[in-house]
Amino acid sequence: MTNDIPTRLLVVSNADAGTNDEAAVDAARAVWEAAGREVRVVATAGPDELADLLRDVDDELVVAAGGDGSLHAVVQALADVERLDRVPVGLLPLGTGNDMARGLGLSLEPEDAANDLLVGSLHGMDLLVDQDGRIGMNAVNIGIGAAASQRATSLKKGMGPAAYPVGAVAAGATEPGWTLTITVDDEVVVDAQPVLHVVIGNGPSVGGGTAAAPGADPEDHRAEVVVSLATSAMARIGYATDLRRGEHVDRDDVLAVGGREIVVEGDEHPWNVDGELPPERTRSHWVLHSAAWHLVHPGRPSDV
Repeated sequence: MTNDIPTRLLVVSNADAGTNDEAAVDAARAVWEAAGREVRVVATAGPDELADLLRDVDDELVVAAGGDGSLHAVVQALADVERLDRVPVGLLPLGTGNDMARGLGLSLEPEDAANDLLVGSLHGMDLLVDQDGRIGMNAVNIGIGAAASQRATSLKKGMGPAAYPVGAVAAGATEPGWTLTITVDDEVVVDAQPVLHVVIGNGPSVGGGTAAAPGADPEDHRAEVVVSLATSAMARIGYATDLRRGEHVDRDDVLAVGGREIVVEGDEHPWNVDGELPPERTRSHWVLHSAAWHLVHPGRPSDV
């Protein structure tokens, strides 16, 4: 991929988005068009329609209008149609959690986010890919994090980002953990032990800003794997409190290691990736691919 960013923008939105999202897209579009960009907005209704749209993209910057799930869908579709290494991506963050945007320091206001894209440059972004070809753009949650997301899903419409901590408290009070073996770069770091939570972090935060994998950086060519062994009732409460404070990695019952190939296997467990909730499974095998896709963003303070 060249370093040139196309001046033509293809903004991909969700066909089920509400009027607030439509107004935000209109506001961003006005900023881009005032800067001389050619903009087309297309609403898609599902993965097949999205893949058909992106299969023939030529000399356009594909902008995902939405949250982590929307950006995940665009990156997954580009991977599925084998265009991921050739088509640059932008983000207009309109979601509930917006963890990818938060981790990159992007504005969450439509006009400011539109300006972020105008002044940004192409950055090679790492990507997690599992045994089924599913991608992980920001983070994989296994165990209590996924159970919390399941509970939060029904609350998001009324509560917004507050749904995540409420869901976490509800799940943490009832879930006893899962017996798992975890291998990172061929080294067994947990051997058939009860585990409360596993985060495979490409980005640092989940659930609307919780720094679950604080050492993760989607441009440093490694994932951060955080494992909580806090399965007793009191330990679960302590872990949940420390997680919200960003202090959980200092606990004696939490491991944090870096790596590029991660295998989690054992009890059937809930899991999610970038907020999506696939069916439970007994084995997850993730490999980190360096600079597998390119995102336009202005850089974080540590980058500039």
